[in-house]
Amino acid sequence: MLRQYHCSPHRLAEIGGCRLPVGTVPLGTIRKLNGETFIVEAWLPRECHAVRRDRHGRWASSFHARGMFLAQVRRLSDGRRALVSDVHLIEREARP
Repeated sequence: MLRQYHCSPHRLAEIGGCRLPVGTVPLGTIRKLNGETFIVEAWLPRECHAVRRDRHGRWASSFHARGMFLAQVRRLSDGRRALVSDVHLIEREARP
């Protein structure tokens, strides 16, 4: 499984004898969301719309490297992709 390092939120995991902050849900994890089975394929940074002005004085959006990630998931039944917040994936893990 692939891990996302130094992200927020994170959990501490011991990898090669070192404790590192890794993402809450590793790539390749399979979860059930709304009765469908999904696999986590990638983590993407969220875009913050119009948070600063560019050099021409226009409002510009920015992407954040730390925190605010979205998971790209693929539905296993038909292969459709969607973006899901990591909060939804963590909630599904906690439920029996």
